[in-house]
Amino acid sequence: MIRHALALGLMLGLASGCDDGTPATDAGGTDAGGGGSDAGGGGSDAGGGGSDAGGGDEVERCRAASATLAAACPGDGQRTCHAGAYAGFCHADARPGLFADAIGCLTAMSGASGCRTFSDPSGASACIDAVYAGVTSAAIDAIAARGEAICPSSTPFNAAAAEPPFFALTPAQLATLQACLDAAADCDGARACAEATASPIADCYR
Repeated sequence: MIRHALALGLMLGLASGCDDGTPATDAGGTDAGGGGSDAGGGGSDAGGGGSDAGGGDEVERCRAASATLAAACPGDGQRTCHAGAYAGFCHADARPGLFADAIGCLTAMSGASGCRTFSDPSGASACIDAVYAGVTSAAIDAIAARGEAICPSSTPFNAAAAEPPFFALTPAQLATLQACLDAAADCDGARACAEATASPIADCYR
């Protein structure tokens, strides 16, 4: 079964590891600045989606970035699978160019000592925050409010530290997650909603 922290990580953006309970050690080095803005991917967005100017090209770049991250830490077991699973969230209506840049931030901090993930980014945090700086979404804000109402947390919400980042979810995925959370009666129900949304990643931990 997937570790409890992964579901909370997706729903609330908690900065916790998603492996067997022992976060991977920092791959070392300074942040290589794998971010950078994406043409048209940022800005305000009422529905949570938003497409990148590059369309299919950005989707392919996003998938390639996921593969590159997985290749950077081939011996890290579930986390290697986790890194490759990010490709399942590279969609044209979910800012794939920005997601590719954010994955690049993780790659710059990954290596023989392990894969970095968005919920355990180590030195990549500043780079990831820079990639998503200025990106807003009313849909994400509503999900965060509902999630925190059901599962209160002392950790500040960070949409970029979820698995995957909320910004990589399509409008349809966000709407499905919101409906599930609205119907959830308690924190266990909310975790189930989050795990279903993150299924490509969650499958790596089953």
